[in-house]
Amino acid sequence: MSRYSYPSLTSVLHALLLSRPNGLDAKTVAGLVGRQYQTMMSELSGQEGHKLGADLLLPICTVTGSLEPLHFLARELGDVVVYRLPRCASPGTLLDPKIIEMVHQFGQLLSGLAEARGGEGEGGAEITKSEAAKVRREAYDLLSTITGLLASLEK
Repeated sequence: MSRYSYPSLTSVLHALLLSRPNGLDAKTVAGLVGRQYQTMMSELSGQEGHKLGADLLLPICTVTGSLEPLHFLARELGDVVVYRLPRCASPGTLLDPKIIEMVHQFGQLLSGLAEARGGEGEGGAEITKSEAAKVRREAYDLLSTITGLLASLEK
C-alpha cells in the first residue's frame, strides 16, 4: 500500500515567520510563544532530531496575526476558513448557533453547485434538473435560516 505524501505545515509556518507578517521578527515571535529562538527555528527548518509540536500552531497564528497556516490546512482538506465569528461574553461560545448553521449551509450550497458543474470554472458543465433541484433546496435552506435569524433580531 502506498503512503500519501502530505504537504508540510511546518514549511508554511517557517515561511510565515520569515515573512514577518505583522513586523515581528522570528526571534520576537519565539519569545512570545515561549520558545527559544534557536530551538524553534531548528524545528521549523526540519533539522535532524527536531520536530515542531502541533500545540504551537495556535500561539504562532495568534502572535503573528496570520491565518495562513489555517488557510493551508483548509485548502488541503478542501475547506475554507471563516473569519472572526462574533463571540458571547462566555469564552469559546458563539453569539448564535444560527450563524454556524448559515455558514454550514452556505458551504453546502457552494459545494453542491461546484459538484453539479463538475468542478468546472465559470460557465462550467450543464446542470441536470435533479442537480438544479438539489442546489435550489440548499439555497432555500440557507435563505430560511437567514430569514429566521433576521426575524429573531426583530423580537
